[in-house]
Amino acid sequence: MKLSQCPTCLMATSLGQEPQLGACITCEYCETELRVVSLNPCRLGWRFRPDERKVAEEYFEDEYGDNRPYSHYLPFL
Repeated sequence: MKLSQCPTCLMATSLGQEPQLGACITCEYCETELRVVSLNPCRLGWRFRPDERKVAEEYFEDEYGDNRPYSHYLPFL
């Protein structure tokens, strides 16, 4: 069984017997969604980039009844 370190909680996470590049797994300790980014050595990365948010999928209805993505109301960085 192969192990790799979770980039979030730094605990050793099991990858199974034959991990495949790009396979998605969930950390047993912090439940972060991860993917296999390297096989030799076995390394894990976040399934979603830390700056990726599901905010764009959420819609916010303003006082005028206008439905726009919530991200429309976020300030520019």
